[in-house]
Amino acid sequence: MPPQKCIKRGANPPVGAPVEALVEGQKPFPLLMLPQLALHLIFSSLKPSEMDGISRSSKSLRSLLLPYVFYAVRFEGTAAEVCNLLRAFLYHRRQKFMTPLWESVRCFTVSPRSIRDKPSGVQVMYQLPKRILESLRRTVRVRTVIIDFKTLASKTQERFVNSLKASSGWPEVTTLSVTAFCRHAETIAKHWLPGHIDGLSPRDTTNSSSISWNTPMPFGAMKNRAGQLTRMYLGHGLLAIHTKGTLSIILEPWVGEKVCKGLEWFVVGYFDTWHKVFPLNILNTVSDSQKLDEGIQTLIKTLAMMPRLRRFAFWVERLRLGPSLVRQDWTVDCEPLTSAELDDWYTGLIQKIARSLPKLEQLAIMDRAGTVYMGTRTSEGDEMMVSREAEEVGSQRFPHGIED
Repeated sequence: MPPQKCIKRGANPPVGAPVEALVEGQKPFPLLMLPQLALHLIFSSLKPSEMDGISRSSKSLRSLLLPYVFYAVRFEGTAAEVCNLLRAFLYHRRQKFMTPLWESVRCFTVSPRSIRDKPSGVQVMYQLPKRILESLRRTVRVRTVIIDFKTLASKTQERFVNSLKASSGWPEVTTLSVTAFCRHAETIAKHWLPGHIDGLSPRDTTNSSSISWNTPMPFGAMKNRAGQLTRMYLGHGLLAIHTKGTLSIILEPWVGEKVCKGLEWFVVGYFDTWHKVFPLNILNTVSDSQKLDEGIQTLIKTLAMMPRLRRFAFWVERLRLGPSLVRQDWTVDCEPLTSAELDDWYTGLIQKIARSLPKLEQLAIMDRAGTVYMGTRTSEGDEMMVSREAEEVGSQRFPHGIED
């Protein structure tokens, strides 16, 4: 979106300029007087998709500058001019102008950029937790909260969650998306839905479970009007069904009794922030096969506790499947796997899970090589019709996400 020029009081607005007044006879909105540099910084950080989530039927919102609404709640810039803008926006004394603006916000996104090398950036990051909570308090009609902390230092995340514990809840928020260290994501989710997310006691750093505890993880969820969790997304690069212990460690905090009771959609996606390339541990022995079977049974047991579950998706990495494991032939076998053999293996895994969970309507397995195996329950029988689909990068719809 190109930067717009400042509009003087009493002047005719340029073609395409937003309406200046809330009602007839009211003075122009104060933020129209911002300097050109601040306007450029704001518009340069916006994308058309970021206009979603706002109620387009809101007459009061259409009469305001939409970019200011989004920028003020995104907190994405760290320049000094933008910092001053945020301060003025948050603590503006003319409440009669600010209240309609805040009440028009339906989607609240926090996606800060961490720039530790610049003093101004450090100062902004230090103040960020307070400003986020203050803005959430003011946007009383917000329904969707998106918090992306993957670029922030752990201390900044910790300051936010500590402040969050002392603040009021978010009863009106129906959709939450968080990307943060696992322990902080748990705290934020528990604040949103008290009593639903169990949470574990602080992990011992000498314990292997600290791997998942200190790993960035996206969490997304939707609740219904009754406050019951109906859809959930977890993203984790260490989740692997062939390791029963790892599966339990990661899933336990998120699938407590209240979550299991109402969950209808459950997606376990892949998320990895490691920059170092680790060698693949190929699953190709009898022991690997036994562990894989145990992991699948653990997964089935967990899903069986969700009586309303209708859709489930997870991933099994194709490159880790050895020829002996897929063929169940433990003699020396150097022949590479064919596409048909891999297709049969994924199809068989879907059917195995589907037979154990007869109420499941759709089951998807992503192979992390660009393919999604989608199983759909037929009208009769326990098995599913399995199709092979291309992965849609960036999609938030099932099986990649929990949106419709």
